[in-house]
Amino acid sequence: MLKTAFVQGRLDRDEFGLRVGRALASRTYADLAALTADIPARLARARPPEPARESVSKKAVVAMAGATAALIGLWPVMMLAPPYPSFVLPVALVWFVLIMAVPTGWLALLHDWLVKRARRQSGPGFPVLSYQDSIRPS
Repeated sequence: MLKTAFVQGRLDRDEFGLRVGRALASRTYADLAALTADIPARLARARPPEPARESVSKKAVVAMAGATAALIGLWPVMMLAPPYPSFVLPVALVWFVLIMAVPTGWLALLHDWLVKRARRQSGPGFPVLSYQDSIRPS
């Protein structure tokens, strides 16, 4: 209850520290009740925790895993020696696209995960600075 009142701004840091010290030294429930008697009970309740959110889209991770598997699976076809069968050129084009898209996709997922992680750690009401914010001239 003291922590919630402090977070809501109804106790300053010194008052909070003093009351916590007294709470730790108290011996009875009456001692504890005296510490929180001036804090309205209905306002002191904290909000229930937010449900856990997924850090990245599971569909995007599955798609990237499939593209990575396809890239690895096409590797033996790319290692064929001349004379090439007729299907090698289309496979080579697909392989070239995958060799560019797979690392880019994984980096995009990593970026998304890091941004969402930074938002969770900064807490509500605090802005998350991006790289662009840090290089923008004042």
